[in-house]
Amino acid sequence: MVKEFDRKGRAAGAGFYDYPPGERKRLWPRLGQVFGKPGLTWDLQELKDRILYRQAVETARCLHENVLTSVHDANIGSIFGIGFPAWTGGALRFIYADKPRFFARADELARKHGPRFAVSAEVRATIERFEPRYD
Repeated sequence: MVKEFDRKGRAAGAGFYDYPPGERKRLWPRLGQVFGKPGLTWDLQELKDRILYRQAVETARCLHENVLTSVHDANIGSIFGIGFPAWTGGALRFIYADKPRFFARADELARKHGPRFAVSAEVRATIERFEPRYD
């Protein structure tokens, strides 16, 4: 990108973003034209799910492996540590909000995008064992 388009990065004021003096950065207007693939579309919900579910599965695995020792710590840590969206209540709260739906969607993502989305039987058992009461 540097040689062909003279986009040397932030320090030079031009990379994937334009950095106009005194203004907010903005995406380079030709970025899509140069790097886009005609006819390629993205399912925004699929992308969101892939990010959320991958982080939630990994958080549950950490609970299973005793890297995390409580649901509370997992939820707080996922929000403040890895940037899991606060509106979910944390990665494990995201799972516990509707476990059957979570497991079904994780299974679907694993079939489509690989084993990193799979929730093993052992991790599922840990999720069941640690489930908090929300009453």
